[in-house]
Amino acid sequence: MSFEEEVPQPFLPRVRMIWLFVVITVVAIALGIIQAADQGQAFAAALVFTCVFILLFAFFSGTSFLISYLFGFVEKNLGDSTVTSSPFADGRLPEQLIPPTPSENI
Repeated sequence: MSFEEEVPQPFLPRVRMIWLFVVITVVAIALGIIQAADQGQAFAAALVFTCVFILLFAFFSGTSFLISYLFGFVEKNLGDSTVTSSPFADGRLPEQLIPPTPSENI
């Protein structure tokens, strides 16, 4: 059995150059739209406000999710650890509130 030496992981993740070009292109388009909005074009201003609204909505949605996830995590770890058992675990049927009636009496 031979032990191979572990290759040290790079401090920063490696990113392909294509993703750098994609990010640069998106930023350039965004800056062009913002510049057009600054010069008074209504469509560009509407597009900028729509993008800002979408970003704010995503931020608040993510924040709400993280808060609810935190509440669930805390409740799971600090709550009662008793496990409710299934009434079907031992092969018997659960008790019925209303007993069944024969179908010929209906």
